[in-house]
Amino acid sequence: MGTPSQLQSAANKQNDIVIAHHDHGERTVIAIDFGPGVKPSLDIVDKTVIVATSDYQFRFNRPAKASEVTTNDGMLIIKG
Repeated sequence: MGTPSQLQSAANKQNDIVIAHHDHGERTVIAIDFGPGVKPSLDIVDKTVIVATSDYQFRFNRPAKASEVTTNDGMLIIKG
């Protein structure tokens, strides 16, 4: 499972957005950190994921292999 292109593009342009991939056998976890003190809000409507911070808003289709999309300690977590 790959990082949604909107988030990857933002991370490529902004030093404060960091993406980490963790593979655990057949399970993948993608963690997106939007920077110190940033608390993203998350909304999921059907298959559309909407993530907003004070500086950014991202909309992307939920990855087909994602079993869970949540926030935790200011990070967006995509598990699949």
